[in-house]
Amino acid sequence: MIRTRYTPDGSNLIVVYGNGKGFVWPVSVRAWEDHACAVAGRNLTREEWARFVGDRNYATVCRGPPSD
Repeated sequence: MIRTRYTPDGSNLIVVYGNGKGFVWPVSVRAWEDHACAVAGRNLTREEWARFVGDRNYATVCRGPPSD
């Protein structure tokens, strides 16, 4: 069983798994962009953007050069 709750201020999602392990995830778009940049280490290419983001206009969200 997985239990989820938002923090009182709505800025984080708390997820607790049946084994007792849990995580706190920020829910702001900027926090997710920062996390994606940290994992990838770069901006998405236009091809990756089209595949993973969809029909939103391409944008560079990581601090650094585009990956075209």
